[in-house]
This record gives sequence, C-alpha cells and structure tokens, in this order.
Amino acid sequence: MRILFENEQFACLLDEEIPCVMVQYRSFQTVGEMEANVDRASDYYDALQDVYHPLYWLSDNRDQLELDPEVIHWANETWLPRMVQLGLSRIALVYRRQTMAALSLDEFSKNAMLDFPGGRLEVAYFASLEDAREWLAG
Repeated sequence: MRILFENEQFACLLDEEIPCVMVQYRSFQTVGEMEANVDRASDYYDALQDVYHPLYWLSDNRDQLELDPEVIHWANETWLPRMVQLGLSRIALVYRRQTMAALSLDEFSKNAMLDFPGGRLEVAYFASLEDAREWLAG
C-alpha cells in the first residue's frame, strides 16, 4: 500500500493489488473536515484512473463511531453522484460489527444502489477489511 496523504484524522492510500483508493477514518472529524478529506481523496481517485482501470473505493470506518446525518446527506446527494460520474462502480464499506448492528444502513444504501447519471454504483458492507478487499478484487 502506498500512502497518498494522511493526517491525524484520516489516511488515503492506494492499494495497487486490487486496485483501489482506500480511506481510513482514524478519529472524530467535523463534517467540514470529513468533506475536505474525502474530497481530497476523490481528487486522487480521479487522477489515478488513467493508470488503474477499473479503480475501486474502500472505506475503512472501523474507528468511526457514528455517522452524522449531515454526512449521510452529503454523501448521497453530492459525493456519490460525483464519484459515479468519475467512473466509480464499486465501493466497499467496513464497519465494526457493533456499529453495523446499530446503524440504519438503509439510509445510506437506498441511494447508493440506485442508478446515477453516468452509471450504477455497487455497494457492499463488511465487518472485516480482508473480506472487503477480497470482494473488491473478485
């Protein structure tokens, strides 16, 4: 794995085996900080598509304790459509088992599984990073 950028709250890596951009949430972030980090990672995704095709997205959310409804709205209305326009077709989301049980995944998945202008996004949720990587590589 190659580090594209990182800070105390967030890391963005390139997994050349799959290939995918992998983001790791390391600690609490405000909505603005999270959007800025994800936007920066999205710019890397866009720049790397000429080298790696297809290029997927892996989001390691195991250290993220909860999802802010404002973040969910931003992801569904702004970020996901942008990523599909850029060519993203698969995204794997990794959560702790306890978080997966407590989350209302329907809030996120009901939009992520729809057709967007420019394509369809396949989303899968996992409790382990290994399972997510295997699914993306498969």
